[in-house]
Amino acid sequence: MIQENSSNIITTQDFIEKGFFPKELVPAFTTENLADNLDKINSNIQNPSKKSSKFLSYSFPKSKYSRRILGIPNPLHQVVLCNFISQEWQDIENFILSSPLCQQSPLSYKRRAVSSYPINLPAERAISSASHRYRLYTDISRFYSTIYTHSIPWALHEKQIAKANRRDKSLIGNQIDEFVRNTQDQQTLGIPIGPDSSFVIAEIISSSVDKILTERLKSVPQGFRYVDDYYLYFNSYSEAERALSEINRILQEFELEINSSKASIVELPEPIELSWVSEIRRCPIGDDNSLEQYNDILTYFSKVFEYSKLFPDDAVIKYALSRINRTDILEKNWKLCESFILQSIIAAPNALIVATEILLKYSEKYQLNLEKISETIHLILLQHSELNHSHEISWALWLSKTLSIPIKEEVAKKISHLEDSIVALITLDLNSSNLIEGKIDFSLWQSILTIDHLYSSNWLLCYEANIKGYFPQTPQNNYIENDDFFAVLKQNNVSFYDGSKQIKLENNDEEIDEEEIDDEDNLGYDSSGFWFWY
Repeated sequence: MIQENSSNIITTQDFIEKGFFPKELVPAFTTENLADNLDKINSNIQNPSKKSSKFLSYSFPKSKYSRRILGIPNPLHQVVLCNFISQEWQDIENFILSSPLCQQSPLSYKRRAVSSYPINLPAERAISSASHRYRLYTDISRFYSTIYTHSIPWALHEKQIAKANRRDKSLIGNQIDEFVRNTQDQQTLGIPIGPDSSFVIAEIISSSVDKILTERLKSVPQGFRYVDDYYLYFNSYSEAERALSEINRILQEFELEINSSKASIVELPEPIELSWVSEIRRCPIGDDNSLEQYNDILTYFSKVFEYSKLFPDDAVIKYALSRINRTDILEKNWKLCESFILQSIIAAPNALIVATEILLKYSEKYQLNLEKISETIHLILLQHSELNHSHEISWALWLSKTLSIPIKEEVAKKISHLEDSIVALITLDLNSSNLIEGKIDFSLWQSILTIDHLYSSNWLLCYEANIKGYFPQTPQNNYIENDDFFAVLKQNNVSFYDGSKQIKLENNDEEIDEEEIDDEDNLGYDSSGFWFWY
């Protein structure tokens, strides 16, 4: 279906305030100050002296055995990229919306600057499959990580035209290609996962693939693409095979690949919902009778832990805790539920965000077992500091700050050896709040505070630790004043870390759409097929 033109206007402020930092970070990390000072910043970045920079990496658990590396670009080159995308937004949006396979109203402008519009995937699949015999499913393997930046102009302007005009700055695709490479040290393979600018680039390429596919098939097949997942329906196996072959061929032309481990053609009808989802959803958790609820909780988590072992690649525990977060746990049953929550985050650290929200909410109602929570935090920190897992360490530290639980000296020493800006800033915040026991040597992090690191992968620590005054002032600490871009940020009190911010507690009575898709690269989604609200 051809989409109607949209009148949405996305500004650079939208991209920076709502679509810059990954939503997986602890709530202290913010780009609000940066967004509020864009007028002053833009007047100083017309011809930046630094032509490119490295992005900061953040390791996030997709499932028990797989991870995704998110990217947080340097603000200088991210602002330049977002300025251009917002300037050309009408043409870019129209290009994306013209996809014949993209689900209707594919773009959302609510929680993020721009993202996929959440849909009820099982229902959409059921409706699309009506009157067809076969379902084709495939997605793009490691999509964001394998995008060839030069393929952006191929998508927007056709490959032959783009290749013949590689240096033509009047082509929007060439400019986006250059600006996105500037955010990643001129690398042409992959784009940073996390910023909304990367989502836009991915949609540009996907929309072009959609158009080429329908041209080669000489018709628009029944079904849809959602992010990088294709659900297409046919009346013969051969038609489905041909479509899969064409998708594979087109992706290769863009130097991408289908995910061969997931590609499938099945005869309909088929189960629409994962079995464990149905089973867990059917488990009642009453809130009228304490004894009944006690037994419900025991049964519920027994099933959850059983299915988490049977489906280790799915976010079973994360989904289960999101349901607990919307349940009123009675005081007599809190001790039992709390124990299961702590077991859950040890087994499934991708559930740390929702677990932190639950513990924060009930800390205002009941007495928490701070000793057990402390033991859990330290176990997570010890285990994941050996593996340099940004997400688990940073959220365990944030939980300790949230509940004012001190970090033991021996654990803090292990953390101080990690070169991770996110972890370092939270740890330094805890240290300044007297939540780190003993005297810790932070010399590794202090050594990063030089002008050379303002455009390295340590840019966030290099800037933020300086303006926060986490280390003694020395003549060498004036390096920010010697940089045209970061000097303007400091003069306007731009900060990327606000330790007073906290998770926003959701209203249990609020109606929540849980439906999601199994998507490898769109960070708004989880492999369980459900949306998790933090």
